[in-house]
Amino acid sequence: MGYQHRAPEVRFGYVVSYYQTMRPELVEAATREFIDLVDPDPKLNYETRVRLNELANEWFIFDFVMENGLTPLQEYTRINPESRGGMIIKRLKEAEKTQFASDFWLTDVDVASSYLVVEPFLQDAEYRILDYLASQQLSEQRGDIKLRVAKVEDEWILAGNVIGFVPIVPTQRMKDMIREEGSGEASSRPFIELVKACYSKPSEDQEAEGLGGIVGQLGDDPTQIIEEAQVQLQSLAERGRKVPSWETIAEIVYNENGEDSPIDILQSLFDTSELESEDELNLTVTVFFSAWNALPHKALGDKSPIEMRMEAQGDNDSA
Repeated sequence: MGYQHRAPEVRFGYVVSYYQTMRPELVEAATREFIDLVDPDPKLNYETRVRLNELANEWFIFDFVMENGLTPLQEYTRINPESRGGMIIKRLKEAEKTQFASDFWLTDVDVASSYLVVEPFLQDAEYRILDYLASQQLSEQRGDIKLRVAKVEDEWILAGNVIGFVPIVPTQRMKDMIREEGSGEASSRPFIELVKACYSKPSEDQEAEGLGGIVGQLGDDPTQIIEEAQVQLQSLAERGRKVPSWETIAEIVYNENGEDSPIDILQSLFDTSELESEDELNLTVTVFFSAWNALPHKALGDKSPIEMRMEAQGDNDSA
């Protein structure tokens, strides 16, 4: 067995745990502020709402500014209120100074050594993120990933949760186009903007074009999901994109054998090389995964993944 690299252990949980115990009203106020800023889509499912609460804790640690002008992480490392060991505080300080959140392309995963290889949207650079769990979970994935990273003891690490992920491989043309559009902008993005891009209630203009949160946040009503996906597909067609008919998508989804990669099927149906913006990329992925989740699959006994999940939840509730 090859050597498994281990990321420096950075105890971010100590920070939020301390304030939850000593100043619960502060954490509650920060959580309310976070939810107000994000304005979550009411159609988010339960699992996604749980993930949003985890992101609220991350925002509290790194980004929430207290009455003294410090973030909780900054104050915790300065006063060390629980008399933690020097190595724990040192690593927290390093993370606080180097951390940033951004959109990245996940271009490779080195499972053997536990590295994610990512490129910032707006920077011609490569970061190797050391994280064992993420490298296992994302081993077969490539695409648009939103996350916070930090450099600790000369290793870039994942400094929080994966905010959002769109599983599609960009063309070089798409990369160049996005960098050109964002020329002169910082390679980092405010964490709250990244969260809003994934979880916020769509604006009236976005709803008119069928744009909303990224894939993975579907509700539980297959009929509504299908209707919205059909509107989104029509929006892509009206932009001059070559798209398959809804009937073709439904037939291919129904006949997938249970072993086919949904990403391979997506890229066989849609020509991603002609997409001209990140919005169009998100829209294409949302159309496909809405169909994938809400339409019946022969391999699932003519049921949709949403129906399977709801049945499983019902069994658990009645157990």
